[in-house]
Amino acid sequence: MKSVILAAALLATGVASAYTSSYHDYDGALRGITIDNACVTAETVQTITPVRHCAKLVPVTVNKGGEQGSYTDWVCQQWEVSNLSYPRAFEKTVCTEMSSGEHYTGCVKSEVVSAFLPDTIKVAYVTDSGEHSNFPGVSKNHTFPTCN
Repeated sequence: MKSVILAAALLATGVASAYTSSYHDYDGALRGITIDNACVTAETVQTITPVRHCAKLVPVTVNKGGEQGSYTDWVCQQWEVSNLSYPRAFEKTVCTEMSSGEHYTGCVKSEVVSAFLPDTIKVAYVTDSGEHSNFPGVSKNHTFPTCN
């Protein structure tokens, strides 16, 4: 009986610690609006329900002393709850030249390009549970509703 209870507890713990993240290429257009709370017009992406966001961000100097010295941190001084609206047109940085050298593999040249948030985007949903993941995840199309 103890082994059944232990097995059930381990199973429940594993399920409870799993979480799913979504990934897409349109953070520059959404600017923090979650895809489940976004609707679109011809020119803008908007929140469906109001969200809490920082209305006034201020720099604060943090003095750690010693070797770290001081640095500037940003702190929200004023919060608001309201609907957000941003243009669907945005700019993003893309890699235009990759290196696959012996010591370095990655982007060696990039440029800023104009982009537009489409009505439907591809979203990858990745579930992590401790040391296990289903990366690269499950890809699904997400179509934004039209704002009222």
